[in-house]
Amino acid sequence: MEMVLPRNYVEIEQEEMMYLDGGLYVSHSTVQSIASVVGMTAHQSIPAATIALKLGATFIAAKLAAIPGGNIIALVGAAYIVSTAGSIAPAFVSALMRRRGLDITVGWWYGLPQLSFSAR
Repeated sequence: MEMVLPRNYVEIEQEEMMYLDGGLYVSHSTVQSIASVVGMTAHQSIPAATIALKLGATFIAAKLAAIPGGNIIALVGAAYIVSTAGSIAPAFVSALMRRRGLDITVGWWYGLPQLSFSAR
């Protein structure tokens, strides 16, 4: 006895399955909720986030300075963080302005996993 798919199912290739499974979609209502929560709490959370960022950066810089090649690791890490932040901000604003959702995909950038954001 063999299994038969209903007529409305379509067979797809392996590459298509890999492409479809490779990301996350955030709906417009969720994007709006995130924006409103961040907007409402920004004036309260900015001082705490600034202090945490300074303490974290100081701790990480001290640990990296102690190992050989730590400056190079710090430079690659900073470039990675700036690249990701530079990708999410315009996509997030574009999704809000165009009333679209946010598409998040994972790719590779010089051997490192890279998040890519776009309004869709």
